[in-house]
Amino acid sequence: MIDRADIIKSYGDRAMTTIANDLGVKMNERTKQGLCPMHSEKTPSFTYDPKKDRFHCFGCGYSTDIVSHYIDYHNMSYVQAVQAICDEIGIDSQMEVKQNLQQVRKDAIEFKQPSEVSGQLSDPMLEYMKSRGLKKDTLEYWRVKSGTTNFNVDGNWTKKKAYAFKSYDEFNKLTNISYRTKDKLFMQEKGCKAILWGMWHIDPSEQLIVVEGQLDAMSVWQSGTKNVVSIPAGANNRKYLEYNYDFLNQFDDLIFWIDNDESGRTAGQHFKDRFPEARIIHHEECKDPNEVLTKLGPKEIQRFLNQKPPLPKGTMQIADARYEPDEASEEERLETGFKDFDEHVNDWKMQQLSVVFGRDNEGKSTFISQLVTHQLHRGMKTFLYSAELGDQGIQEWLYKQLIAGGKDCYTKKSGKYGPVYTLRPEILKAIRSYTKDKLYIVDQSNEEILASNDVLFNRMKKLATKFGVKVFILDNLQAILTFKFSDINRDQSHFMERCRQFAKTYNVHVIVVAHPHKVEELDAKEDTVVGNLKKDSISGSKDISNKAHNIISIERDFTGEQFDMILTNLKDKHRGTRKGFKYFFDRSTLRFYNDIVTNKSLIDWTKYLSYELEFNQGGTLENRR
Repeated sequence: MIDRADIIKSYGDRAMTTIANDLGVKMNERTKQGLCPMHSEKTPSFTYDPKKDRFHCFGCGYSTDIVSHYIDYHNMSYVQAVQAICDEIGIDSQMEVKQNLQQVRKDAIEFKQPSEVSGQLSDPMLEYMKSRGLKKDTLEYWRVKSGTTNFNVDGNWTKKKAYAFKSYDEFNKLTNISYRTKDKLFMQEKGCKAILWGMWHIDPSEQLIVVEGQLDAMSVWQSGTKNVVSIPAGANNRKYLEYNYDFLNQFDDLIFWIDNDESGRTAGQHFKDRFPEARIIHHEECKDPNEVLTKLGPKEIQRFLNQKPPLPKGTMQIADARYEPDEASEEERLETGFKDFDEHVNDWKMQQLSVVFGRDNEGKSTFISQLVTHQLHRGMKTFLYSAELGDQGIQEWLYKQLIAGGKDCYTKKSGKYGPVYTLRPEILKAIRSYTKDKLYIVDQSNEEILASNDVLFNRMKKLATKFGVKVFILDNLQAILTFKFSDINRDQSHFMERCRQFAKTYNVHVIVVAHPHKVEELDAKEDTVVGNLKKDSISGSKDISNKAHNIISIERDFTGEQFDMILTNLKDKHRGTRKGFKYFFDRSTLRFYNDIVTNKSLIDWTKYLSYELEFNQGGTLENRR
């Protein structure tokens, strides 16, 4: 829909006449002032600003523009007001940018259109809503209808009559329908896009209140705060954050009123991860807004929403600060997949910066690739930027680890210098389906992201907030700075500080890969328990190690014990002790392993195939058709 600012600009000075006439204000054409209709005064203070195309009263503080006037004076929704104004001045209200048109076409392919529901609410249904404090006029405004759908009741699908909550997007298009019975059975129409309930009536220029349920949204609206939406499908469904990111991100003042329970607090934290400047609030005495309405009344909702001015930007109360206990939840942990190491450090955590370093050709790439495949298995969304490997090199190494040396995954052809092995098309298709929406890399044909520090972190921010990426791997520090910031910023200390702050702000984990000093000598006799590299062996600024929460080195094993790689824990938040972990290298699966860490790849990607692959006795994959 056409932007609000464009509508106001297009309407222009005629707004002064329209608003003044509607409100019965006699204007002085020279001073553009009149007596304010909102309070009693003798000296005109209701002033029209032609530069901003809006009125402001310097006596009582009342302000309005043509869009707000249509909403308030004509009792319209934002969408209705925009349509009416555009019809009046003869412009198209549905002017959309190319990006919006592309998104509409994409949605039409990926999501189905819900079936229309138009059943009127029965008297018992209205009576139940009345017991929840909600008026018939409120239900009519929010387009709540009666519908019939199947619900899973104790394992049996049963058709029941239910409230139908129809979700219209910001263009007033029906996009989804969710059903709810009086006994709190819930069902959402399958295959439809999960959007916020109430987007159609929202004014983007005003503060937005987000709540957890439809009854909560109607409770807030009925109490006098109109700019309110509800999340779809309850607190545990976070897909809506990705679908509605662009819509939510346009608001300067965003409040999420969560339920006063554990799931509400979890939902609030996920919301805060995507929108760091949003305010997360809950009522201490009641579970949710609807309970506030029924127990304490509409005035309490208004008092609660208006009780405190926001704190200065960059400050917070300690009671609202994030507290991370040592026993963090699974989604707050980063497992590397090297179980003995993970147990020793009690897993890496979100909001941390880790450094992985080692000499060339001693296992860094294998370790990183193995870590990435483990994140794929866990469903932990990951971003990998390799300035040296590029997208082709990343794919070749990663795919080899995922197929674990499976002979039936390749076709064999004759090449100039011997046989050439190529992934079978169905194998490549299955792996790509498996990695879709899980693993993100840099498009190295995009010169903009390759040229600017700021652009890189901006793209990372979008991945964290809009797409929910939790792990960011930058490989490697020296190559990224050399190729990207030679004319802008070669300060490694500043780069590491940005990584550290990024991890904290967006509740993610950042891994920076680095190199040791080239003059670092090898001494097989120095230590037979841990590797030769130490924290001060990292090439570059000392702040690389100072700013990192965790540091590990990856080295070849030179102790004569027939191991291939030793991983040394040099710094960690949990224990802080130096300890080495030794591994063999399996050339068929390209994986490090020992008695605890398996050399077999986790082959959950094979579920995307039409036939089964299994490990044979030799540890490679075979077709079991």
